[in-house]
Amino acid sequence: MTLPATRPWRPFSRPIWDPTGELTQLRSEILRMLGALSGTDGWTNDVEMTETDDGWLVTARLPGVAPEEVTVELEGRELSIRGRAEAEEESEEMQEFQRSAFHYRLTLPNEVDQDRVDATMDHGLLRVHLPRSPQARRRAITIGRPASGNGQARSTG
Repeated sequence: MTLPATRPWRPFSRPIWDPTGELTQLRSEILRMLGALSGTDGWTNDVEMTETDDGWLVTARLPGVAPEEVTVELEGRELSIRGRAEAEEESEEMQEFQRSAFHYRLTLPNEVDQDRVDATMDHGLLRVHLPRSPQARRRAITIGRPASGNGQARSTG
């Protein structure tokens, strides 16, 4: 019985396919294209606003962003959060730096007491506490009985 001739095995005769590198490259390209369409330059952030008893709490997840790179402004009922994010990706072949700007605006439902607004940032989590102004605070209104006595509507005619 004769066996067919085979080529000798050469472990590194062809370039090695790196699927992880190709997926990373594809991800970067998709984020770049989405950023160009949305105007966010590839940067996405997670911002939530919740109502509390005395106002609102705005929470923004900004991983890798230093507090010095973030600006929070309040004008009337509009809150603005803006800043710059820098990320560094390193592989065996190259080192890549990404710089992105972000700007997030939201309109608050009531007036805010601007003198008592407080913002803190810890480990990439920005918290902005926006207390209601005294004029916009919720208050209970008691319901009384009409002065005429029995509460029945009178018909005229």
